[in-house]
Amino acid sequence: MPTPRLVDRIDLPSLATGTTTWFELALPGVPPQTARGPLVAAVRGSADGPTVYVGSGMHGDELNSIEAVRRLAVSLDPARVRGTVFFVVAQNQSAVLAGTRLSPADAKNLDHCFPGDPGGTPSQVLAHVLFEQLVSRCDAVLDLHCASQGGWNLLYSIVHAEDEATLAASAALAHAFGCALVLPVRKQPGRPLGDEFGSALDGNLFVRAALGGRPAAIVEFGGAGSIDEAQVSLGVAGVLNVLRHLDVLDGRQPRQEGESARTAVALRCTTSGLLRLFAPSGSRVEAGQLVGVVQGLAGAAEAITAPHAGTIVRMTTSGSVSAGDRIVTMASR
Repeated sequence: MPTPRLVDRIDLPSLATGTTTWFELALPGVPPQTARGPLVAAVRGSADGPTVYVGSGMHGDELNSIEAVRRLAVSLDPARVRGTVFFVVAQNQSAVLAGTRLSPADAKNLDHCFPGDPGGTPSQVLAHVLFEQLVSRCDAVLDLHCASQGGWNLLYSIVHAEDEATLAASAALAHAFGCALVLPVRKQPGRPLGDEFGSALDGNLFVRAALGGRPAAIVEFGGAGSIDEAQVSLGVAGVLNVLRHLDVLDGRQPRQEGESARTAVALRCTTSGLLRLFAPSGSRVEAGQLVGVVQGLAGAAEAITAPHAGTIVRMTTSGSVSAGDRIVTMASR
């Protein structure tokens, strides 16, 4: 890998066809010792085609998705590519280098900052650069994540759009990736987007991209904090499948039969104590089924039961929890 070039903007027409070029995008008005710009490998194909955004490292501890995108960036042969792929290996490079979920520059969650603010905090400036310099120039957007530390995700995706055509095209990206479950979320009156299952999505990159008419999907898989070779391989294979689906790469992409969900809900405990979990990620549960038990240290226990039938898409991996903690997230038709 060559030393990335520090640039204010990637001039796509000037990139030679059949090449991979590494860049670090500057953050206007932000000293480099305060925050680093995104690390990007631009793979310019040998033939015309779409421009695709594949990002990882929104949170610096999501190592499996970061390693999957890094491997693709260094191994994908530009001669095989139609169009251009922006592999954004480290969307939040400062957080990746520090190994932290939040930005060390301002303690913000970058994934809540889109479309960004050129006059804001370092994370808001970074979100603006990512969105204006890269996302706005792309025909499709894929953002890879893992569960935060203390959690484990089923391979699943969330998509959102205000028009049905973009929503369907976004879901098609997730199905092509191989997601076991795809959750199209819709705005609930009086509630932030995603609030019902414990997430704040209004400022997410994939949401803002889709609101601009670009098919976009966030893909979640595995856990954070360490490299799991099986999860990395899953991520690599999934991205290659999406690139075949978009006709960036040759190869027949078989239709994936992942489940589509209608809604999701976070199940939380009201008791602090020791957790025994009976329904890990990927489990199918029925209404009233026992999902877990939180055993209070003083003897009282709380049973966590499924309010309806569904699939567990995220579980906590911690053996001790506090009142209000999310035990699982479950999705249902």
